[in-house]
Amino acid sequence: AWLLALALALVPYPASSPGVPGWRNLTNGDAVTGIGDHAGTIWAGTNGGLVSVEGATGAIRYFTRANSDLTSNSIASLFVTPEGDGWLKLNTTPSGYGGGIARFDAASGSVADFEFPALPFTPEGLLQDNLRRAWLAELWWSRPGRLAMWEGASWSVLQPPDSVVSGLRVSAIAEDPSGNLWVAVYPWVHIGQRVGGGLVRKSGDAWISYTPEDSGLPSWFITALAVDLDG
Repeated sequence: AWLLALALALVPYPASSPGVPGWRNLTNGDAVTGIGDHAGTIWAGTNGGLVSVEGATGAIRYFTRANSDLTSNSIASLFVTPEGDGWLKLNTTPSGYGGGIARFDAASGSVADFEFPALPFTPEGLLQDNLRRAWLAELWWSRPGRLAMWEGASWSVLQPPDSVVSGLRVSAIAEDPSGNLWVAVYPWVHIGQRVGGGLVRKSGDAWISYTPEDSGLPSWFITALAVDLDG
């Protein structure tokens, strides 16, 4: 108990801060779904729109359907590439409006819906790998969904074979130093039955699956991936 009291005593309580002392609310909405940074500016996706906070000045900007080209204020995920390209996955509103993918320019702050050149499927998931590349994933029940990597002007589409996994809901992607692509698959639970799940590796043209049934993988439910220095 005395350790807790000591920790609380060390928290600053500026008299000028409204609301909860020592904290400044920078977001819009009540949930933060993604954070990225570029050139000292922090970008946050929330369920109330997009927020930017300039590190040097502390200036805050809010982007919503009312003052930008966002089609939905509810942002499912966000990341920013090293070049300053921002990616947003938007949730569909209860009235069926919005959804899809949007892009923003971290330098200018402009936000716009993103047109998908020659993409052969409707994306359901937006991910960033450990090399900070943008990926889109297709959700499919009866076969593995497709994956697409943005190459700057077009999409490189990958189609895992049916034998890899029955149903693909990608939760994370990473590439190791040898160029192998690792895909974490989070399963669906449909009518009490698990569909898909586990880990998939693409090595050259070969796709290899790892599950609790055929490897030492401890769970079907994989939510994140990381590559250490040894690969």
